[in-house]
Amino acid sequence: MTKIIMYHYVKTFDRKLPYFNFLHKESFKKQIKFFENKFKINKIKDNDIFENNKILLTFDDGTKDHYWVANFLKKKNYKAIFFISTYPYKKKDFLDVHKLHLIFGKYKSSEIQEALKYLKIRNEKLKKNNLKKIKLYQIKSAKNNEELNKIKLKLQLSFYLKKGNKIIINKIFNYFFSKKEQRNLFKKFYLTKKELMYMKKMGMILGSHSYSHSVLSKLNFKDQLRDIKKNKNLLKKLFNFKTDFFCYPYGGKYSYNKNTKKILKDLNYKFAFSVDNTDYTFKNNKLEIPRYNCNYFKHGKIFKKK
Repeated sequence: MTKIIMYHYVKTFDRKLPYFNFLHKESFKKQIKFFENKFKINKIKDNDIFENNKILLTFDDGTKDHYWVANFLKKKNYKAIFFISTYPYKKKDFLDVHKLHLIFGKYKSSEIQEALKYLKIRNEKLKKNNLKKIKLYQIKSAKNNEELNKIKLKLQLSFYLKKGNKIIINKIFNYFFSKKEQRNLFKKFYLTKKELMYMKKMGMILGSHSYSHSVLSKLNFKDQLRDIKKNKNLLKKLFNFKTDFFCYPYGGKYSYNKNTKKILKDLNYKFAFSVDNTDYTFKNNKLEIPRYNCNYFKHGKIFKKK
């Protein structure tokens, strides 16, 4: 069995984004130390990244902080997979999901609620029959009312992400961030071509994360094919690399379907990663490889499922 860990932001505190949700670099180091003591971590020269009883590290979205991660892992002779969406490189714009992350990272929930009222944007209510599909552990983990309100508000606004409603997302983002702020943030947010190429030379693996980071299951077959194929082609054109690895945006079972898996197979992807907080065994479908959320190992400790 192999434990595959999923990470997103690995950063330090930024006063300009006081409420931004991330894993602190020191907590990340503690997790790596924990994995070193309890397990073994996949090394750069390992041919089989799914070797039994080893940890495989994965990082989604291609954000700038992953360059620090790659250098940190290289010093320890560890390898990892970094999944890249190419929309930001083609359009010079943030992924919609990151626009929401930045909004919630800079403002309190009350300020966001007021803005939604001002912009006359409907706040979708959570339905009781959909609660099982929502990450309830996030709600239970809230330390105070502000965190609780933020989590619920994020889940409510995710309605527009799932529907791919860029007009609404942009309307909210442009209200909170001026064009100048957006340009300055963008320059520091994503990995550059030079950084990605250097990470590849380090021995890191680069993978595909779709073009637009959409919920693929919400797209029809034709649109899914266009999105996944476009990312594959741009990875080749912009960064001159091919990959056997794909990672489903958002990762849960709801985020992909049989059409997605057929497209990946037709495009010759050998492995695709989801999120399920379970070990990967060789009996698992290679196009539905489960990963643990890094919060499952918060600060170098295992939090058991309840």
